[in-house]
Amino acid sequence: MKVVLSVVVLVLVALVGVAYAWQAPIWWSLDDARRASKIEMKFEPGGVVVDFAYQVDPAIVPPHVRDAMEKKYPGLKPIAAEKGWEGGLPFYELTVNHSGKRVEATFMEGGELRKLEIGTTPGDPKYPVPDIAQIMVAKKYPDGKDVTWEVILLVEGDLENVLEYHAKFVEHKGTPKERRYKVIVLPGGILKGAYLEIAAELEVPAHPR
Repeated sequence: MKVVLSVVVLVLVALVGVAYAWQAPIWWSLDDARRASKIEMKFEPGGVVVDFAYQVDPAIVPPHVRDAMEKKYPGLKPIAAEKGWEGGLPFYELTVNHSGKRVEATFMEGGELRKLEIGTTPGDPKYPVPDIAQIMVAKKYPDGKDVTWEVILLVEGDLENVLEYHAKFVEHKGTPKERRYKVIVLPGGILKGAYLEIAAELEVPAHPR
């Protein structure tokens, strides 16, 4: 399995897993890990984990969350799902293909839609990437290749407001120094954060046979 990690705390994976087991005993379990096709963790520079998610079968997401997704995107079958925490709060995420775009919808445990992540491009008619955001990423990472963008919308009732943009790209592509990045940019062009996406390995105890 792979883990998405910030560059500074690879050696703390085991300790963070123990900490989360203590902080969220109801949500965190070995069964979650065993069911996962992928596990993602996000760390802040100080080593604090702020995001932890398992990629799971959409069928295990509670019915009331799936119903909320159906209401938002009628007739679209989820193609992926996650169960996890963000900022210490539990959430579910369901993914659909909508009008040719990948849409990831984040729901709180009770079924309230809180966030949308939508694939976009600089020339998108609805959510174009601001020029200033593109310039910032190009300036900071001039060797970045294969750049893809997402717009992140904060959902509050019937309102959907742009929160930030995510740029994903490869730096030093095809060389021993190749690295994959995820960069977070605010609508005004301010660089909010940058993370390396690093492949790692977790060994989870299997069910006894």
